Amino acid sequence: MYLHSNGKYQYSPYHYQYYYPYMLNWDNQPFSGDSRQGSALMANSSITDMGQHTLADLKRAIEQKFRRNGFSDVVVTRSEVAGNKGGCRVSIIHLHKTGTQYWQVVMCSCPTINQARSMLNETLAILRSIVFFD
Repeated sequence: MYLHSNGKYQYSPYHYQYYYPYMLNWDNQPFSGDSRQGSALMANSSITDMGQHTLADLKRAIEQKFRRNGFSDVVVTRSEVAGNKGGCRVSIIHLHKTGTQYWQVVMCSCPTINQARSMLNETLAILRSIVFFD
């Protein structure tokens, strides 16, 4: 999937990361006022193996890590774990693949592409820091 951004399409196949900067006005007209503010969406997908732990265990761990790292409005639902930080919205979904494997999809929506890239990298670092001790 590609989204249009001021005449450019952006795609990066590296580690399933996709960069989707886009103008909120689909006709590419400036926003009201003198601002040409846009929005950016970045996503990363990977396969995670739960081992003997449940998806609920992982979601609780993500929620706790989000709260410790300054995320606000953290929610845990059947479909996602999400929270806000620094003007960005981060959402993580898990889609069942096989057995104990899940596709983990991380999506960050921010005002700029640099903020989105930074927030995605911060979120991925948080996810990599989750360790279960048996």
